Amino acid sequence: AGRPFLDVAPDTPYRRKLVRLAFLAPQLQSAILAGRQPPGLTLTKLMEADIPASWDAQVAKFGLPRVD
Repeated sequence: AGRPFLDVAPDTPYRRKLVRLAFLAPQLQSAILAGRQPPGLTLTKLMEADIPASWDAQVAKFGLPRVD
């Protein structure tokens, strides 16, 4: 059975920022894991960024070339 969201929600600002990283565009995740992220795209920058919900918007915001 499920638990109420407030019981399992991240309880610190740091943890809330970490949870947002789980929703990064797959293209961004792949680039980061392969060491091909754009210059200057660091964990600190990602943690502090306003990350759009749209994967296309994320790719554009963080400077990855679009792959169609």
